[in-house]
Amino acid sequence: MRIWYTESSVSLGFNHRGDVLAFCGYDGYTRLWEFGSGRELSSNYKGGHILHFSLDDLKLATGLWESTGLDFFEVAYGEGLRTLYETSVSGGWVCSPVTDESGKLLAFRTRDGIELWDLQTAGRISLLNLEKEKSLVGFDAECQNLILTGQEGLFRCPIAGSRERREIVSRPILMSTECADPVTDRMGWISENGRICAIVGNNRCQLFRTDTFEKQAESGIQPGMRFSDINWDGSLFASGAWHNPGVKVWNTQTGTLVKELPTDDESATVAFSPDRRHLMTATTYEYCFWEVGSWSLVRRIPQDSDSNFFPMMAFTADGRILAGTFARNKVRLYNVATGEILADLEAPNAKQITGLAFGQDGTQLFIAEAADAVRVWDLRLIRQQLARLGLDWDQPAFPPAEPAKEVQRERADSR
Repeated sequence: MRIWYTESSVSLGFNHRGDVLAFCGYDGYTRLWEFGSGRELSSNYKGGHILHFSLDDLKLATGLWESTGLDFFEVAYGEGLRTLYETSVSGGWVCSPVTDESGKLLAFRTRDGIELWDLQTAGRISLLNLEKEKSLVGFDAECQNLILTGQEGLFRCPIAGSRERREIVSRPILMSTECADPVTDRMGWISENGRICAIVGNNRCQLFRTDTFEKQAESGIQPGMRFSDINWDGSLFASGAWHNPGVKVWNTQTGTLVKELPTDDESATVAFSPDRRHLMTATTYEYCFWEVGSWSLVRRIPQDSDSNFFPMMAFTADGRILAGTFARNKVRLYNVATGEILADLEAPNAKQITGLAFGQDGTQLFIAEAADAVRVWDLRLIRQQLARLGLDWDQPAFPPAEPAKEVQRERADSR
């Protein structure tokens, strides 16, 4: 027996498969619930009597309370969303999933440690138990190490194995104490080519080579420096700040300030475009594209009027699609060329999103909710579902998915 307390349920009904329960309430909402888990799947501010699901379960009919009309809903099921990690303990530190340059490996931080996933098999291949003070930065150039930062300084975690079988083989090895900070947590970013990493803390950035871990430069002071990115070859570093307007661009070889860009809000996030031509700054009001070098404003994409938080961002590798949060727990996909909204993505019971990353082919979007959850949206499958409803967005079709390879046995390392 299951008991759910809804407070306002008036009319309800199951789909034909028996795995989704629909109900309407006096609060004016029609809600869909996953019966097996009790998770709320969706809600729509449109109430009435639940009448019937269609035979294929892809449509739902409801009758208005006043018996003056009918509403018909298209129902798309959540096969396109998968949760890789989730904990029932809420709250945590900011982290973001990272992929290697080939797009074959994914790593992310959890409350317990670091998980390494093979994106070709969609399986976890390694788990390293780790104290929470260490944060994930990214993969080095040869994908031989994961770079971490912690209170003691900069670390590397060796990765070994063949192309078909990779795993974390060692505890973190301390490589530099230049960025040590026993008091405050530090965050890090790594260039796409894996050669330069940027470690941010105490209102400045320190820049290191990932082959020798030699510090090559240090930026000037920017009060509240936090939301940052480093361009493809590691030559430029851009930083936004918490409660401090404006974005600064730094030369990573010398640490000198290259350009300061205005923003229309007190906090801004940044991202370099994959085509290496633009730096994007983002606030709760708009996205701005700045041409690298001339630093002229190329175009703006306005944010939704309901946006209530500065966005986390990610581009597909071809630069055609931008993913950005427009609320604390929702992601919006944009056509970069036109600014057109392609889709909104919201996971059931999602917490605050703190990081986004696309897979190499752009068909998977990885989302981190602090250290509480990591999820992946299968955009290829979602577009197939939308196409059946005549709602697919105006973009070239994704290539067919490659046959899934056998999932390798996982190794858990707690040494």
